[in-house]
Amino acid sequence: MPGVLGHVELQRLVLHVRALRYVPAAAPLLAVWFASLRKAHSDWLEHGEEARLTRHDVLRAASGDEELALQASSVLLKERWGLGGGHGLPEDRDWWAEIISEIRLVRDADSAGELLDVRDQREYPSSETGGAEVDQQVEQAPSERILFWRRLWNWAVEHYIGAVLAGLTVLLIVALIGLLVSSLSGDDDTTREPSTVESPESTNSDHTAPPPGPGILEEAGEAGARTYRDPFDLSQTGRSVSPFQQVRVECRLHAPTLSSVTPDGYWYLLLSPPWNGNYYAPANSFWNGDIPGQMPYTHNTDFDVPKCSQASGQQAERR
Repeated sequence: MPGVLGHVELQRLVLHVRALRYVPAAAPLLAVWFASLRKAHSDWLEHGEEARLTRHDVLRAASGDEELALQASSVLLKERWGLGGGHGLPEDRDWWAEIISEIRLVRDADSAGELLDVRDQREYPSSETGGAEVDQQVEQAPSERILFWRRLWNWAVEHYIGAVLAGLTVLLIVALIGLLVSSLSGDDDTTREPSTVESPESTNSDHTAPPPGPGILEEAGEAGARTYRDPFDLSQTGRSVSPFQQVRVECRLHAPTLSSVTPDGYWYLLLSPPWNGNYYAPANSFWNGDIPGQMPYTHNTDFDVPKCSQASGQQAERR
């Protein structure tokens, strides 16, 4: 058997990864082998010479399958393609291996078979021209753009004060240009059309208080409040209450369906449009008398809101 396909070890035939591609039962092993090398290539692009492939990386590629991870570790560490020196044996739980620049070939492959084809073209070119083309591709592979941006980022971190000052200078220049343009065109201000004022229908009135009417006024918290047709079912949702929007509520209903409504377990029946007494919102989504920014917040429910009648509760359960 050619040495590139395998060898005899302790009276056993050991197949190399090039031969495993022709063994259907080895498909899962090859998939983990390739996924591990893809992870190694990603780490090498990010960390360069400090990148390492570890047993944990291989175990994750094997979806936690210990036996499959051991087999893939054996192939990776015995052939050491794309890997340099390291520590430990395949059966060790703390083994690691350095990642070398040869790992760049992974960039041109989407599967184990494609990676083996790329390696074959690299290591056994069919002609001088073909080999030269692969060499050229590999020389362009180290992702010089990524390395450039990494160097630029490192420079910015090391010289962040200068970078901040440079940014502020650019903003100042832009502002001065804007002021200059405005001053040059200032003589024409008297001929300008007045700015259009939006009609009340086109403005967002979510944060304005609803008109006087029945019910108690409550203000939604900074995250707003989701609404549901039936707090016992939660299958039908309505329009959410916007953050800090004020709405009128009719009553509070005890329905500890969601764990997030604990500890009180109350819901408000919303009277304001568009809910119109048909939707409920968790009481602890409102300020309930607490003042934003003044800690601690202690009111999960406004107990001045009357309890919903039994008929209202039964109607909600039937929806």
